[in-house]
Amino acid sequence: MYFWRCGVLAKVQNGKVTRIEGNPQHPLTQGRLCARGNAGHFTLYDPDRLKAPQLRVGDRGEGRFRQVSWDEALDWLAARLIELKQKYGLESVAFFPHGVASSFFATLMKAYGTPNSAEPAFAQCRGPR
Repeated sequence: MYFWRCGVLAKVQNGKVTRIEGNPQHPLTQGRLCARGNAGHFTLYDPDRLKAPQLRVGDRGEGRFRQVSWDEALDWLAARLIELKQKYGLESVAFFPHGVASSFFATLMKAYGTPNSAEPAFAQCRGPR
């Protein structure tokens, strides 16, 4: 449901998820969820939920975006990271990982060469859970 992969049980009525609860048999969470986890079922049906990458069109803050393919989004990101490295150096990029899948991004950032990484995860999720 979200990047921590906490164990959840879904209550389904008429084919629609109506509630998410923590799974008491999950070895890490033991049935506990943070507020985000408890409200996760709302994400499934949110009309504003992003389902594809978006790139900004216009000025920052205008809130105008266009949908792009994953290939275009990844190409844009790779070009931007190269540009930042050339213009400002490796330390110009910082990485703030959060969640189980963050190890993939940590590998990317290590390959990129930035030494800047900090993890706010305890305060955001594990502590409140």
